Amino acid sequence: MSKIVIKETRKTAQYYVEDLGNGIALDMVLIPRGSFMMGSPEGELERRDSESPQHIVNIQQFCIGKYTVTQAQWKAVADMPQVNREIDPDPSNFKGANRPVEEVSWYDAVEFCDRLTAHTKRQYHLPTEAEWEYACRAGTTTPFHFGETITSELANYRGTETYGAGVKGTYREETTEVGSFGVANNFGLYDMHGNVWEWCRDHWHDNYKGAPTNGGAWLTNDNSHSRLLRGGSWVNAPENCGSAYRNKHAPDLQAYDIGFRVVCATGSVISQDNLRSEVDVDYTKLRDLLKAKKWQEADNETYLVMLQAVGKDKRDLLYPEDISDFPCTDLYTIDNLWLKYSNQHFGFSVQRNIYLKVGGKLDGKFEQWIPFCERLGWTKNYKAIISSEVNYNIWASEGHLPGLRWEYHPIRSYETARLLFYLFERLDYCVKIAF
Repeated sequence: MSKIVIKETRKTAQYYVEDLGNGIALDMVLIPRGSFMMGSPEGELERRDSESPQHIVNIQQFCIGKYTVTQAQWKAVADMPQVNREIDPDPSNFKGANRPVEEVSWYDAVEFCDRLTAHTKRQYHLPTEAEWEYACRAGTTTPFHFGETITSELANYRGTETYGAGVKGTYREETTEVGSFGVANNFGLYDMHGNVWEWCRDHWHDNYKGAPTNGGAWLTNDNSHSRLLRGGSWVNAPENCGSAYRNKHAPDLQAYDIGFRVVCATGSVISQDNLRSEVDVDYTKLRDLLKAKKWQEADNETYLVMLQAVGKDKRDLLYPEDISDFPCTDLYTIDNLWLKYSNQHFGFSVQRNIYLKVGGKLDGKFEQWIPFCERLGWTKNYKAIISSEVNYNIWASEGHLPGLRWEYHPIRSYETARLLFYLFERLDYCVKIAF
């Protein structure tokens, strides 16, 4: 058998350091925008059906952790004020300040991101599955970012098993310190293969049929749905650690081979919110309510500021004709405040994208109105929800908020559908003129 030759190259990565206090820092690497082929090709060794069909995905620029989150970083953030849930400051089975944190659920990882967001005023979240694979591949198309195979000199996995032309190596039976192999991919990221599985934002789907192509999270209406895991771990065979390999687990699972790394959208500095208005509307209250996660109050305030933006009294109602000339600057401000403080989970543009995903068209025919409402959690037992059944919680279905005063605009109403479609069309128009 021919000897495997590892070629090393030196590259420069752009990054920033997030100070977590007490000498603990988080290194974040800038990932450039681009397009890539997601999934594995038909001829790839050990290929799974879940990795197909291959499809082109367009990714916007973002920052991602240079390493998986360490136990020291976890403890530093766990000591910050709680946002939605308590988290154990020392959950890991394999102890070590510079080892990856493990024994953390998907919910725990989201709470970590929420606390980090509140502390830094930057929007942190788990990577989408597409962001993760794009970052892992770093321009490569091979099973691993190293090339056609993997060895235990490059990564921490069940090294007694082989892949392709690889040779047997060491099975360490535990995690290793992050970055200990000294081998980064072309983007400057470490440990993308093995050591610990990494939680992603997405819900599990059996394959890529119907998957988004914009790099966004692929979600369902079921918040208990299994979540995506990527990268493999110290306990897994090499084929489970590949760039395209997909795994799933319940979001409340905690295991000694599961960790995560974080993503931050570039330019997402919350302390510098854009509160601009063409018509002198003050969006400070809306911003503060969203920042405090007071979803119901923010929903009500959204309707009030929209009335104000079109010159109406707070006791009036919005009609489709009011939206046709809605100030673009103000629509941009409202939508982006919802996007920022919900971690891209709520917002008019989120609703618009979901309508298009279910096959809807902005043609005024409303042909996909029912599946659209189902995706947003606007139906219950096949009936439209009423105002008392709106779920004012971050765990509500994607796009569930903002609403439009359901007591005045019932979901089953033709006028409500028209109002939303005017909003979606106005969003498209405003984007075209660079807002």
